[in-house]
Amino acid sequence: FNEICSKPAGVTIYLIKAPAGVGKTYLARDIGVGLGSETGYESGHDQDIFWSGIIDLYDPDTNSKRIEQRWIEAFGSLTGFEFEEYANKRSFYDLSAAKAATASDLEKQVIEIRSAFAEGMEKSIEDHYPVMAFDTIERLETILDPAQQKLDIQSLERPDILVWLLHELKFLSHGVILMVGRSAPTLTTELEREVDKINPQRKVRGLQPIALKISSLAYLTDNEQEDFFQHRIAEHSELKQLLDIDMQSLLAIHAKGNPLLLDIAIQTLLVETGNPGDMEKALQS
Repeated sequence: FNEICSKPAGVTIYLIKAPAGVGKTYLARDIGVGLGSETGYESGHDQDIFWSGIIDLYDPDTNSKRIEQRWIEAFGSLTGFEFEEYANKRSFYDLSAAKAATASDLEKQVIEIRSAFAEGMEKSIEDHYPVMAFDTIERLETILDPAQQKLDIQSLERPDILVWLLHELKFLSHGVILMVGRSAPTLTTELEREVDKINPQRKVRGLQPIALKISSLAYLTDNEQEDFFQHRIAEHSELKQLLDIDMQSLLAIHAKGNPLLLDIAIQTLLVETGNPGDMEKALQS
């Protein structure tokens, strides 16, 4: 969070991977709240740092057009004048698609839409620093479908959102892209390769290179669990009596360092009787 608030120059991609329950979404939400969002899911800002809100790639309705609209709402002005050209090209594309234009014509228009959106983004972020967040990034993993595997066809079609994002990265002058999700080795390899390809193009445009920072989160260690308990006690004073050493040991045994399970158990402590039996039921459900 502190690193993001320092507004690193150029574009920085934070790719954070972790198994289920470790707290990836919680981390993204916490960053968003720190940047002025009410819950982290919606947009907000803290001075000149603007938060996009969390875009969940698991949502089947999420596509490049929807992401564009979310970013316009988060970073554009009230009138949206920065994106007028984009809006015109998007409308023309919709009309062309309705009239059954040829695939080649539509593909050309898609490229024009993406370029117009990139130009609009640059206008909209001239005076502020954008932070854009994606959750469940494993959905961008390029994988072979069963037919390709059976026929040993190795050519892959990238998810549309990934193609769109890679295009935008060629033009985005500054900001942070936060990507959280489960392990996605193919996506990680693709991003590393594509960033190496894009950076020379950015240099020609006078833009600083993209910094790709990859981190992995794991379950909490014993010391981290102790810190976790102390943090929750500081947040909820009533836990000082409920969350004694014996209860902490019980939670640690059952949760095995999973922060999501620990939070479920602590919420049970806060709303129920604090009976160890209730804790075990909560952790097993």
